[in-house]
Amino acid sequence: MTKSADLQRLASLSDCVFAVAMTLLAFSVRIPEQGLDRGKLPGELVRMLRESSGLVLSFAITAMFWLGQVRLLHSLRQATVGLFYLALLQLFWIVLLPISTSVWTRIEARETVLVMGMNLALIALAGLLMWIYCYRKSLFESVAVGGWIAVELVGPIFPLLVFAISLVATLWTPVLGDKLWWGAFATPFLVHLTRRARSLAEARATKGTVVQDKHVND
Repeated sequence: MTKSADLQRLASLSDCVFAVAMTLLAFSVRIPEQGLDRGKLPGELVRMLRESSGLVLSFAITAMFWLGQVRLLHSLRQATVGLFYLALLQLFWIVLLPISTSVWTRIEARETVLVMGMNLALIALAGLLMWIYCYRKSLFESVAVGGWIAVELVGPIFPLLVFAISLVATLWTPVLGDKLWWGAFATPFLVHLTRRARSLAEARATKGTVVQDKHVND
């Protein structure tokens, strides 16, 4: 098996697991039972609306983690056994997400918010560990990844901080805890801003070097 085949196998497995988990999230929304009294239908629709908001949240967060893993795998030159184990760890927490989402949307309690928040935090932690492992093992395509990895780490670190803060907030009040999860969607914007700032800094550094060389030649 070639190195590229290893990465392809890992990417294929991850795509399948993410796809199945994202599909199973739909089962967190319960359809009203057949023969339901029409007087209870408005209440059932309100319940379905709340559960649908949980579905949207979990689906979007899962998609964000999938994009992060795609970005990581595309930047690697090879895969190792350690990377496989870390990827499987993240996929395990992804598989549990439909269960956590169902429990959280159907039972309004501090404990269910903690379960869901812990599941999200563990997914983010596993993703961060994958990035750190790949950097320490020099698995990235580019040799000079020091500044690049510092920018890319914003992606896995920020949602982990959001979910960790939400867990602390949940211990204080569960109403606030799950509201903070939506803050994780600022991750793509922060990554974009960080990349832009790094590009501008590199452009200024390059321009300064050119001007300095010109003065030396003169």
